[in-house]
Amino acid sequence: MQQREPSESIGNITLSQFLQKVTEKKPGITGGCVVLVTANMGLTLILMSLKLSQKKIRDKVIKLFLKEQTTQLQTLQTSLMQAADLDLEIFNRLRSMPRTSREKQKDPLYHTSLISAIESPLAALSLLNEIMSIVRHCTKHCKKTFISDMESGCLILSSAFRGLVLIAESNMHSLPKHEKEYYTGIKNSRQETGENLITELN
Repeated sequence: MQQREPSESIGNITLSQFLQKVTEKKPGITGGCVVLVTANMGLTLILMSLKLSQKKIRDKVIKLFLKEQTTQLQTLQTSLMQAADLDLEIFNRLRSMPRTSREKQKDPLYHTSLISAIESPLAALSLLNEIMSIVRHCTKHCKKTFISDMESGCLILSSAFRGLVLIAESNMHSLPKHEKEYYTGIKNSRQETGENLITELN
């Protein structure tokens, strides 16, 4: 798969351009991409609250802990944006394929692209699980002044996670039975992990 150039990244367009592309007659941005960007915004709120809290914490051990965790989260934030770019790339490839059901059944490239469209949100679920797993250990160190930002960020992450579950499920409908069962199993496992983490966060 050819990688997108940095200048083509969804992160390099303005918010106004982003919203316009999403609401065009022929949307230029995918639902999955929107959900992942939303998750990124939620993580940004969490990072803001942790960094501001870190400045007010005197305990050197906790201060170092938060510094290490925010560094990890920032790396994962970059991965979230890359996942959004990848989802858009996969979607563009998929929608360029033949449109009729009969044509789709005869085209092996369509099936390959469909599998990619399923694996993309499933991979993003793992990424969000990793993020939420880190965040759950940090929330108790968030200062009261910034707790609303932290809680808002966690709620956004939770909603994004559940949105990705829905997207993955919708893409599985046209799969052969054995493939649908395989990917449903993966989805269920990651969904269970995520829901447990969401319970801890909220």
